[in-house]
Amino acid sequence: MRHSGKLLPLILLIVLGLLVWALDKAARMPEQPKPLRKGEPDLVIEKIDAVRFGPDGQRLVHVIAERTRHYPEDNSTWFDQATLDYMAPNAPAIHAVTTTAQGLQDSKRFWFPEPVTVVREADAEHPRLVVTGREVWMTTDTRRASSAAPVTAVSGPYRGTAVGFEADLIAGTLILKSKVSTTYDPPRR
Repeated sequence: MRHSGKLLPLILLIVLGLLVWALDKAARMPEQPKPLRKGEPDLVIEKIDAVRFGPDGQRLVHVIAERTRHYPEDNSTWFDQATLDYMAPNAPAIHAVTTTAQGLQDSKRFWFPEPVTVVREADAEHPRLVVTGREVWMTTDTRRASSAAPVTAVSGPYRGTAVGFEADLIAGTLILKSKVSTTYDPPRR
C-alpha cells in the first residue's frame, strides 16, 4: 500500500497527459487537400452573392454569379454568369453583366473576355453611358475601362460604334479608337 500511494501522482500525470493529447488530436482541423494538378482551383462556389465594404462600412462591390473559381497560382477569380456592381462615394454606380469575368489583384481589376454590357449611371453632368463589347478591361479603384475589340456605346442622344475604346467612368469621358461611326439623335419636341 505504501508504494501505491507514491505512484498515484505519476499515474494521474500520465492519464492527464493522455487526455490532453487526445483532446488536441480531436480539436485539430483537418488539413485541406492540395489541388491535384497545376491549374486546378482551390475554391469553387456555386451561386455566390458577395459584397465588399469599404473602411467606412459603405458597399463598394457587389458580385452575383452562378459559379466562382479561385486559382492560387495567379490569385485570380473567375465568375460565370456574373453581375458586378461598383459603388463609390460621390460617384455614379457602374454595373457589368457578362457570361464570364476574371477578377485580378483582389478584384480591383476585371477582364471580360466574353460579351459584356458595362453601364455607368447618369450623374448631374453626364447622361447614362452603356458600352457593349468583349475583351474589356476594367479597374474598380481608378474606374477606367478599355478594349481593343469592337464596341457599341450609347450615351444620351449619341450612339457610336468603334474598334477599341478607353473610358474614364469617373469623368464620364469615352474615347473611341478606330473605325468610328457615330450618330446623334436629337430629342424630339
